[in-house]
Amino acid sequence: MILDIKLNKQIKFQRCSNIDEQCVDGDLLLMSVVEKKVVILNSASKVIWELLSQPTSFQELCDLFQLGCPAIPYVQISSSIERVLTELLQAELIG
Repeated sequence: MILDIKLNKQIKFQRCSNIDEQCVDGDLLLMSVVEKKVVILNSASKVIWELLSQPTSFQELCDLFQLGCPAIPYVQISSSIERVLTELLQAELIG
C-alpha cells in the first residue's frame, strides 16, 4: 500500500534500524526486515542514504548536494531529494 506522505522539511531524518542492504549492479537494495518493504537506490540516492546515518534535515541535504554539484540548479536538487526522502518514508526505511 502506497501512502500519500507529505514531507515535513523541518525535521531531521535518520535511517531506521533493522534494514538489510545489498549492492546489486551498482545500485543499493534496501529492505526493511520488519515491514518487508524494498527500495532500490541509484548512485545519487545512495549518497542521501549514507548521509542519513546521522540525523540530517532536508535543508542540510540540499545544501550538501548544492556544494558538491554547483552546476545543478537548486530547485532540481531539492525536488530530487524530496522524492527520495518521500520514497524512503513510504517504505518505512527512515524516520
